[in-house]
Amino acid sequence: DRDVFGGGFVYGDISAFRLRDLGQALRHGREAPGQPDAERVLREIMGHGAGEAVAEGDTCPGIPAALGGQMHELLRKEGNGVLLRPEVTGKESQFGSMQEVLDLSAELDGVMPCIDFPHWHARTGAANSYHEFVDILDQVESCLGRTALENMHIHLSGIAYGKKGESKHLLLQESDFNYGDLLRALKEHRAEGVVICESPNLEEDALLLKRTYESF
Repeated sequence: DRDVFGGGFVYGDISAFRLRDLGQALRHGREAPGQPDAERVLREIMGHGAGEAVAEGDTCPGIPAALGGQMHELLRKEGNGVLLRPEVTGKESQFGSMQEVLDLSAELDGVMPCIDFPHWHARTGAANSYHEFVDILDQVESCLGRTALENMHIHLSGIAYGKKGESKHLLLQESDFNYGDLLRALKEHRAEGVVICESPNLEEDALLLKRTYESF
């Protein structure tokens, strides 16, 4: 279990394989030979009984931009309450800037952001200090309300990056990502929700995050 904070939050781990299938179907159309049917794949995802589904821009690039269209329409037509979470992505070439994700979440019912703070740091070359983290949290609250801070979904790891943005995940202590100040900002803002550790060493870095958070 990679849930660092815990405490009454429903999280359904939808496989990246299924989300990739759905992304292909959405891009190529339901009638494209050899491509999965978008509605069929989405029904399989809904059948897992998940509370949330995160659309990661690196593993399933067709999905975040489609959240405002076919995915959202199919879910709502079925009266399905799965919460869709487009992820803040790590490269400028990808859909998923902080503002794009927040705007999409504000526009559509049943859509909330997945804030990947290391991705945003890699994408901007900034967003890595206590005050910058506070600014992001204030932006989330201003755009989506206090309830968004009380139901956050966050991805954390170390991050390697270059001029084009993210290149790979790293161990937290092998990266310049300032996870300590982020955790302090989250605690002082009384943020709640789920933190997913995406480090190459999940167990040790998840414990590092938990112990650092509890030290404040």
